[in-house]
Amino acid sequence: MQRLLLALALIGSADADGHCEDSTSWYKKDDTEKDCAWVKKLPDSRCAVKSSDKTLGSDACPDSCGMCEDDTCEGFPQEPIIPGMMPGTTHPRILLGIDVDYPPYATLVYPGEYANDTIVGGFGPDIAKALEGVCDIEVTTIQAGWAECWTDGHIGDSLLAGYYHGCQTYTHTIGARNRYMEFSTPILDLNKECGFIAMLDDDGNPVVSPTSDLSEYVVVDVTGWAPTADTVSVLQNDCNGGAFFKVDEVTMLGSGDIESCDGDYCTNENDKALKMLMNGQAHAIYIYSDQAYNYMTACAEDEATAGVDCELWNMLGQPGGYAYIHTGMPEYAYGGTTLSMSKKGAGLKQILDPCIDKLIETETYYDICAKWDMTDSGD
Repeated sequence: MQRLLLALALIGSADADGHCEDSTSWYKKDDTEKDCAWVKKLPDSRCAVKSSDKTLGSDACPDSCGMCEDDTCEGFPQEPIIPGMMPGTTHPRILLGIDVDYPPYATLVYPGEYANDTIVGGFGPDIAKALEGVCDIEVTTIQAGWAECWTDGHIGDSLLAGYYHGCQTYTHTIGARNRYMEFSTPILDLNKECGFIAMLDDDGNPVVSPTSDLSEYVVVDVTGWAPTADTVSVLQNDCNGGAFFKVDEVTMLGSGDIESCDGDYCTNENDKALKMLMNGQAHAIYIYSDQAYNYMTACAEDEATAGVDCELWNMLGQPGGYAYIHTGMPEYAYGGTTLSMSKKGAGLKQILDPCIDKLIETETYYDICAKWDMTDSGD
């Protein structure tokens, strides 16, 4: 009984309502001055120290370590646990993945004097970091392949396994994504409308008529990217007032079905889709309305960081090249670009949404939009 009472004195306690308190007798090893009050001054490092009987500071000092339900993270829920990353003890620590071939949303930037010393940058990472200025949270961006987040009709393996909390700059589409994912509140208006690209003949005319419902053609979807293939059936063809094909009524390929791909950018699904169009494997591409513009702009600024085959994308409007036969269709999505797409039930949006709402009201948000030429799309 005496041993039990001693153990209870060393370890912090919690009542039925989840309120908890620090131990009054715990201290670090043989130093009686390093008690829970000492831990509270630097909880990120001191909660991992142990007493002489190897009781962790986090166990003995739950209040000082921010572990108490009524004191954790100033009202934020605790972030989900992910492998290889210590959870926050006084505030949430969020890890978000993003690829680097989607300028201006995600790209490589040069922070220093060395050409090869690049980091992940863009509108998404800048917004993520800016949340730290309006909320007591820590947000880190890590490079991740798009297919690790979302692939051909289902959640990507890395996001499913919880290697990061969520993935940045995904559009909140209707359809399959909502069966796997939850989305943070948008960080931009619904500026990511969709469209169809077709080849141009040698006279500069589209080989696919804009009045077609496309059911007689082969259409390629950009695998892992919005708009997703299952959203075609909700679109309205403004050229004839009718609807487009239903997915089960047409031959629809994914960009991963490309027959052959040579070059440096064969990992980029948008490149692969355009190559499929140009090699005659498909008649049309289902794609973002601004994708060609974004890539051509990035290519004009710096081909080394554009992440695409610039020669290919610069053929927009040229005879023998390609053009949009439809554009500006928003029906495929519930909302605009989001900061985080996370595993359904993870609860990440409960942490991020209040911070995003605060950031959007600040001058910092405007400055980031201006930096990446997004002022016409800001919320």
